Amino acid sequence: ISWNIYFGGWDGTCLPHDQISMTTTSDGFGTFAAHTPIISNGSFTNVNNPSVAVPAVGAVRMVYTTWPGGATLNKPAYSTSAGGNPPWNPASGSTTTLLTMSGYPDWGTADVNGTNVIYSEGSTWYLYWKAQDAVVRYSTSTDGANFTYQGALLPVSDQMNQRGVNDMKKVNGSYLWAYHYNHEQVWYSVGATPTASNATVALFNTTSEPQQGVDRCVDSIGWVASGTRLLGGGIR
Repeated sequence: ISWNIYFGGWDGTCLPHDQISMTTTSDGFGTFAAHTPIISNGSFTNVNNPSVAVPAVGAVRMVYTTWPGGATLNKPAYSTSAGGNPPWNPASGSTTTLLTMSGYPDWGTADVNGTNVIYSEGSTWYLYWKAQDAVVRYSTSTDGANFTYQGALLPVSDQMNQRGVNDMKKVNGSYLWAYHYNHEQVWYSVGATPTASNATVALFNTTSEPQQGVDRCVDSIGWVASGTRLLGGGIR
């Protein structure tokens, strides 16, 4: 089995702009091929935090964070690919592929930074995200580009906890979300449907002592799943 791995950062360039790259592994994440830049920052200062979904029919879709720079706000945009490999369209950050959001009156002032998880089931696209407050929200779409706000994903008891949703997979009929918050700890939650989850539960802490400052904070987490099996998770 060969896996595609998508990530953001300054990989392959000396320019101080986050861009999106990919690599592959064919030996169970033991070794990795050379990194390949796939989406440049384009008209933005940074593009990062890619989330990829493979629909039942149609092109593979990636949603990622865009930041124009300065005091402007982060917003998600998308690109598509025939099979998850280059070329991606567009291959650079563009305001023409920013996601739209109806039904959420504060979208214009929402800072959606690094929490733009995309998921496809049947004919419906789901986007899991949060803005400046602690509420993890979800929206739905029929085309993967124009979304309608639906509501909070987590129960009220968990809406004051700062959690950045980073991934979601369907495993054995249940929906499994992963969260971080640039903290020493990561969390998960489980739901019976893609539209509501139980409260978050701590998954694990980092091994470093806080005073060491080494690998103290986890700034991303993702699941590795094959079919109905959860094989593991990756953190950075």
